[in-house]
Amino acid sequence: MKSRDLPADVQSVVEEYDRTVGERDHFLWKWLDAAIPQLALSTVEPRYEQLAQNAKLLASVFVSTVDDVAEIDGDWETYEEATKIPFGRDESNLDRPGVDPDLLAFARDVWEQFESGLGAGPRSDEFEAIRHFDLRQVLNAIEYSYVANQHPETVTEDELWAYDSHNMMVLFYADVDLAFSPAFDRDDLGSLRRILLRGQRMARIGNWTTTWERELYEGDVSSGVIGRALEQDVLSLEEVRRIRNAPTEAVVEPVVERIRDRGLEDAFVDRWRAEYDAIEAMEPKPDSIDVRSYLDGLESVMHHHLASEGLK
Repeated sequence: MKSRDLPADVQSVVEEYDRTVGERDHFLWKWLDAAIPQLALSTVEPRYEQLAQNAKLLASVFVSTVDDVAEIDGDWETYEEATKIPFGRDESNLDRPGVDPDLLAFARDVWEQFESGLGAGPRSDEFEAIRHFDLRQVLNAIEYSYVANQHPETVTEDELWAYDSHNMMVLFYADVDLAFSPAFDRDDLGSLRRILLRGQRMARIGNWTTTWERELYEGDVSSGVIGRALEQDVLSLEEVRRIRNAPTEAVVEPVVERIRDRGLEDAFVDRWRAEYDAIEAMEPKPDSIDVRSYLDGLESVMHHHLASEGLK
């Protein structure tokens, strides 16, 4: 994975990210470059595959930048202006008091490159409204995580499933693929999205079960594992508040051991399998999509998560 080369266009954006934002290790981008193709829809024409892959990577850099601004920097002014960029109605204001103009300019440049590549998709305009809707859910997931960490007493597993799972961008990635899918049958949209919603939860499970411990040491409690631990009294709100204030080893390690002893991770793996089985049994399946290939891809992404536990 470390020796993997990113596409040249994306590599230049990542280098600018390092200069402007610099919160993420390069491993993340290489991990995404390896994992995202596993979830590509079978309807993407071969001549468009690299364009679709680059677009999804660029969208990931944009979303990661917005996420960093909100969750790591706590810079709400810059976050609010950055989230206007993809929708074109309200031009983001680089002169707004309190914003980081360099970061905002970088986010705008990344999105412009994304849209430029996406414009080559023969059905980009056709699926724009769906794409914008799904992107809003991704941005809403970022805001949910920010609010959950500021107010940990609000954290519930149900809300984490409802909001946080959108952070995995599975529906949005599929929207990008549809822009490059001349043969996709629009009548399959409903059944496809039923699959994608389950796939998105499966991707979130892979992420939750392999990053929750590292995130606790960062003071981040917005994981489904933590939500379940709170609801099952494996973890108290007072402990969560202590972790938020000072996530030292003395505070975090006893919590980690207790969660592992109760087997909470295993319950999420069981949920992953249940979602997989539900997709396999679902009828009717979309005729224009190779569902078996997509299921194989979801399994491969889970293996990617497990192989990189704690690193992303």
